[in-house]
Amino acid sequence: MDHPWIIKPLKDEVFEGFQFDKKFKNFKFFSEIKPSQLKNQKVYLILEPQHFFMEIMDIPGKILDFIRIQAENRVKESGIFLSTPKTIYKILESFELSTKTFVFGMEEKIINRYLEILRKAQIRTEIVTHKLLSTFCWFKKEFTDKDILLPILIVILEKSGIWYLVVSEKSPLYGKFSAIDEFLGISSQALLEDISILKDYLYRFMREELKGIIFLGKERKKIMKEEFSEAIKLPLIEVESFLLPEICEYPEIFGAIELDPEFNFLPYTEKIFLNQIKWIEKSTPFLLGLTFLNILLAGIFYKSNLELENKIKEELLSIRESINSISYKLPEKSLEKINTYINLEKERITNFNLNEFLIWLSQIWEKNFVLKNLKIENSSNNTYKISIEIEIKGDFLFSQKKTDELIENFEKYFKIENSKFNFIEKENKADLSLNLSLIR
Repeated sequence: MDHPWIIKPLKDEVFEGFQFDKKFKNFKFFSEIKPSQLKNQKVYLILEPQHFFMEIMDIPGKILDFIRIQAENRVKESGIFLSTPKTIYKILESFELSTKTFVFGMEEKIINRYLEILRKAQIRTEIVTHKLLSTFCWFKKEFTDKDILLPILIVILEKSGIWYLVVSEKSPLYGKFSAIDEFLGISSQALLEDISILKDYLYRFMREELKGIIFLGKERKKIMKEEFSEAIKLPLIEVESFLLPEICEYPEIFGAIELDPEFNFLPYTEKIFLNQIKWIEKSTPFLLGLTFLNILLAGIFYKSNLELENKIKEELLSIRESINSISYKLPEKSLEKINTYINLEKERITNFNLNEFLIWLSQIWEKNFVLKNLKIENSSNNTYKISIEIEIKGDFLFSQKKTDELIENFEKYFKIENSKFNFIEKENKADLSLNLSLIR
């Protein structure tokens, strides 16, 4: 796991990408990668769906979760997607009554499909993002210290089509994909027309004028860049003189190395879980063992939790839509009530999500604890029964104190059916046994 991979789908369950060393200095390209080759490896996944949502919005208010709800609703209501989209957002600037926010969305089923392929191969996926977002991060990293005027148009020329990305200092401004006929190839005339329309759109709707153009991608050498730059009246930013060919062909791969955390589409619970794994890996060998246990249990609970979470989302959807529809008419002081609702919603979802139990268990675990037994049963009506045995190393007073703390924490999420505490004086340790049921 010391050699991370950054990959993107090629066809079916085949990927292409790079394997890097621990410091991301040296790399090796692989034109075809099967999931079985990546077992137990750390992977960053770049997706390239051609249908996506990208917009900079002014959202009323400053409450983060309220901003999230409005961003998600804007993506859902855009009409771009045939199935449920997944949304990420990044706050660019806060004003007195509103927040300038970058919003991006793509179909959730695409994300889940590839995550499931990687999960089955026992691959540790740490990042899932879109090609345009990681390309922006590459640009930001490469040109931060360079004297360059913004915004800039990045054109990525590939056999399947052309990607257009307009970048500013804090976020992308505009993105588009244009398919091309693989047999006819890239048409300079069509490319010129696309860029002319794009320039006009930016000026009309964003009051932005492009300051330069960069050509990247595998097919970049098939056009006369200098002549094209003159024809569209945009300064050409030549990058091949100081960049490796691999970076010019795959900017999205190298942008993922320093991806903005807010551009990561990895599910929230998996992000937290990965953070716990990293923390545990840096601690004691016992906690490493607990990490592997958590991974195993997460797999057991994943399927059963998915149906429950979907039902909760459906119940909350109508309430969220109502809040969104009246948000523009609310006085400022009413936002406190909305924030209270959102916090209650969070608490309710947490109570229903057993994955949170695994994350929480890692968070409260101490070096004096030894997990002796853990048994989970799904009885009738999706009622979970959990039996757990914990050994607490320490004298009587210490063991009693830790037992009280553990019981107090367990009671936040579970009903304690019965408990048993037994202190073994000769061994200076205590055994704690708990039988729990999930609070609904």
